[in-house]
Amino acid sequence: MSEVKQVHPSQAHWPDEHNEVVKCAVRALRKWPAELESGRMFYMGERVTREEFERVAKAEGRA
Repeated sequence: MSEVKQVHPSQAHWPDEHNEVVKCAVRALRKWPAELESGRMFYMGERVTREEFERVAKAEGRA
């Protein structure tokens, strides 16, 4: 039995792939929020780590 992901209408435009979510976070926030000392956050329903964020930011020339 496959799992059906329920999506709220306001989330319909959210990307399905984790990497795309990280890219959206980088574009929206530009840099890692200083108050997030835990090294992780939830963005568009996905857990994003500081390492992932910084890797994508560097790849996009935003670091």
